[in-house]
Amino acid sequence: MPVNKLLKRFIIVFIVIMVLYIIFKIFLGFVINKSRKAVEKFMQEASQKVLAENKDKNILGLKHLEDSDVLDPDKKLELKNLEKDLDKLSDIAKMLGIKEDEIKEVLNNVNTSNIENHLKKVLGDAPNILGEDIYGEEFDLSKFVGNVIILDFFATWCPPCMKEIPSFVNLLNKYQDKGLQIVGVSFDENKEIVKNFKNRKGIPYPMIMANEKIIKDYNLGNAIPETFIINKDGNIVKRYVGFQDESVFENDIKNFI
Repeated sequence: MPVNKLLKRFIIVFIVIMVLYIIFKIFLGFVINKSRKAVEKFMQEASQKVLAENKDKNILGLKHLEDSDVLDPDKKLELKNLEKDLDKLSDIAKMLGIKEDEIKEVLNNVNTSNIENHLKKVLGDAPNILGEDIYGEEFDLSKFVGNVIILDFFATWCPPCMKEIPSFVNLLNKYQDKGLQIVGVSFDENKEIVKNFKNRKGIPYPMIMANEKIIKDYNLGNAIPETFIINKDGNIVKRYVGFQDESVFENDIKNFI
């Protein structure tokens, strides 16, 4: 066979191989890119799952804060952007429809501390309290941000605590319209006792039961009553251990309201 024909065949074969190789590379790149995007979406869904599960725990009260006068314009914008990001992730989750068992392992390893740190800057240094009040209704301390909050740790078996509570009722009646909120946290073992006490005395402010997390978050000691004054920015500004006269709390209210 003439050399020219062999050379032509070789060139043709070489060109075909190169074309096939290029097609293969393009196809491989497409597959890898598609897989990468699938993994990214998977991780976004995993993150969203955690955010959604923690939204009620960490981010309740965002709308309340956004509408209040507590935050300066920059922080309001920051808060709005955070809400938008959460909404975007929620939409992605709905579109993907990834099953819960498929992302369970990933969820256990996703860290939401960045969100918690962000919220600490927004809500102040007072730890949020979430759960139920003594009637089983949803309770979220952060919804009171924008008010001066008196957080009273008490028990019905504690005489100094019982002596203080009428003062709190008086103060709430006097300053509620000006932005005062009082919350009672009971150390009683039985919530029915607290419920009966609240109903019998006609106490107008919400009461919840203490638990290990609240005790740890507020670094509580063994003595009650213990009372925290939280300012409108959500920061703890005063802490009292033991009975205090009504005038002490009224002075604080006047200073911070």
